[in-house]
Amino acid sequence: METVTLVRQFADDTGTYGTISVNDRSWVTLELPWRDNEPNVSCIPTGKYNCTFRFSPAHNRNVYHIEDVPNRSNCEIHAANLSSQLLGCIAIGRTICIFNPGAFKDIDVPVKGINDSKIALAEFESELLTQPFVLVISNA
Repeated sequence: METVTLVRQFADDTGTYGTISVNDRSWVTLELPWRDNEPNVSCIPTGKYNCTFRFSPAHNRNVYHIEDVPNRSNCEIHAANLSSQLLGCIAIGRTICIFNPGAFKDIDVPVKGINDSKIALAEFESELLTQPFVLVISNA
C-alpha cells in the first residue's frame, strides 16, 4: 500500500499549514488549529492512518476518508480554501495565500488560506488512482 506523508509546518489562529507528498509530488494542506482532538474544531492527531476512497454524503462524491481517528468520525481529505470550511478534515491546495475581502461571500477582512484546492485535490486523487493508502502525519 502506498504511503503518503503530511508534515505540518506551522499553525496559527487561521489554521494548521503543511505539505502532503506522494511519490515525487507535493501540495500544501490546510487544517484547523490543534484543539485537543475535539470533533469539528481540531485537526486530527499526528500518527498513521489508513485512507480509503469512498462516498461522502457531505460532498456528494467520493473522497478519501481518514479511518480510525480516535474519538472522531467523517474525517476526510477534500477541497476547501479557508479553515472556516473545515470540520476537522484536511484540505489540499497549491499555495498558501491571502484572500482579500469579497473573494468569498463570508469574508470581509483579509484571510489566510490555500488556493486552487479543487485542482490540487484532483491532482492528488489522480496520483493515487483512488487506491487506498497509509497517511503518516507528523509535525516539522
